[in-house]
Amino acid sequence: MAHILQLPDEIIEYILDNLPPYRDLENCKEVCQRWFLLVENVFKHKKLSLNKGLLEYNLLWKTYCLGNRNPKLIPAPRYAHSSIVIGNFMYVFGGSSVGGAFNDLWSFNLSSREWSRPVSMGNYPNPKANSSLVRYRNTLILFGGWRQTSGNTHQPHLLFNELHCYDLEERRWTIKNFSYGPNPTAAHTATVHRDKMVVFGGFSRLENDVQGTTNEVWYLDLKTFVWRKPKILDKKPTARYGHFQVVIDDDTLMMMGGCGGPNNLFSDAWTLNMAGDVWKWEPITIKNKKFTANHMWCNPAAIIDQKLVIIGPTPAQPIDLKIPKQQLGVNRPIRMPNNLPPEVNGRPQQRISAENQRNELPPPANPPPASPPRVNSFNDEALRLQRSLCIRSSQQNSFDPTLPRRFNEPIIHGTIKMAAFNVEKNSQLPQQIQRERQLENLRRMEIKIQRERNNKRREEEASKKTKRPKTNCLAIFVCDFSGVSSAAASSSIEWMEYKNFGLFEGAPEKKICSSMVAGTGELILFGGLQRETTSETATNAIHFLTYPSTVL
Repeated sequence: MAHILQLPDEIIEYILDNLPPYRDLENCKEVCQRWFLLVENVFKHKKLSLNKGLLEYNLLWKTYCLGNRNPKLIPAPRYAHSSIVIGNFMYVFGGSSVGGAFNDLWSFNLSSREWSRPVSMGNYPNPKANSSLVRYRNTLILFGGWRQTSGNTHQPHLLFNELHCYDLEERRWTIKNFSYGPNPTAAHTATVHRDKMVVFGGFSRLENDVQGTTNEVWYLDLKTFVWRKPKILDKKPTARYGHFQVVIDDDTLMMMGGCGGPNNLFSDAWTLNMAGDVWKWEPITIKNKKFTANHMWCNPAAIIDQKLVIIGPTPAQPIDLKIPKQQLGVNRPIRMPNNLPPEVNGRPQQRISAENQRNELPPPANPPPASPPRVNSFNDEALRLQRSLCIRSSQQNSFDPTLPRRFNEPIIHGTIKMAAFNVEKNSQLPQQIQRERQLENLRRMEIKIQRERNNKRREEEASKKTKRPKTNCLAIFVCDFSGVSSAAASSSIEWMEYKNFGLFEGAPEKKICSSMVAGTGELILFGGLQRETTSETATNAIHFLTYPSTVL
């Protein structure tokens, strides 16, 4: 029997690739120098495969199944929580649910795929949601948040400006008290640049205890834990909350999206240059705007190798999949003769044009005797069918190649070119027989037009069913911000063209206020608020976005 060390490198690398790319795979480096190099190749391959899958839109969703695990060892369903990945664990704090808010801290082991709740000590934060959670060295820093006031849902939210630190080694919460700092705020953003935590925007408590959006910038000195408000030039982004904030370098950050209030969504992008005593905002040029993500304020985002990956609802149906109105005959005006008298206004004008056409026909060489009055019913029925066919053929595409040539010609100056009314001048048939033949031809043509119309409608309905994208699943949008730099004179970002409307296999149902973090070779989506038929419910499901095995 062959030993595993006797296998080729390709086989061992394939086996190692099936392990979660975290602690277990990291421990395989301790076997020998050969395995150390193979594990390094696996880590590199996973990162490259995820980047390749994002570029080619060739990824898939995997759902973590809770199974029959003890519900006490699983966090309760929640939304608007805070999450972060550190090493082998994903940490989740707080959030809100239908029954209230949470102040618990959970850790998800990315290697064993199991939840645990660390036994923590110290001063716990208040139950709240929409807080910012960042890492500085071996400490988690939690700032801000909101909670719905109990008893009356019509009262304003309770906002916080408290700051807590959680020591990952000692598992202890510590509260920091300040006499000067930002107002209570939530749904803001925070990033760490050297020894500073920079905070921008949010839904804050303004003057006179009025709550609203803000565009203020504050930073916390992480060495002395003192808040400072920098001087910024007058050119600033609009006040907003729920936006994204990305670290470009130690002196530059990028801000994108957000919401300024009801029906006031943003899709712009800005850079903040923090070098020097006076900071400066600059707008960013956006390329491929038609592929911009939808609702960039209540959906999460994660960073993968200078690419911002955003989760959102399925984009709108593109123009090439919409059925043109002129093909369906919807609200298509009927072309009328140009020589109608101005006083003709209320009567159906197709009938008048038909009568004009009948009056303009030259009399036959040998006119038949006058018809008795009882045959007027044939004339009325022929006119009725003729008018019906005129209206339907004009509502249909006037140049439909599937219709006969004579029915394909437009109505010009009251001239209706139909085979049923193309009577030869020297016809000797009685007028009653001619009308009967005309009526029969009209009926046949009407049946044929109806059949063609039904066939076309079936084809259009079939194309709708096959081409229309799903609207109840989450889509992926990718923004390349490699063109953003503090050294460049002008910065730009580019939205990548999505395929299949940004949907991947196994995409979760549409939800908002979830969290998404970047792991090793995968993206992790947790929680959120889902809309049911008549209500909204929170979830505690975990979804992994990774590359298919065929990419390797």
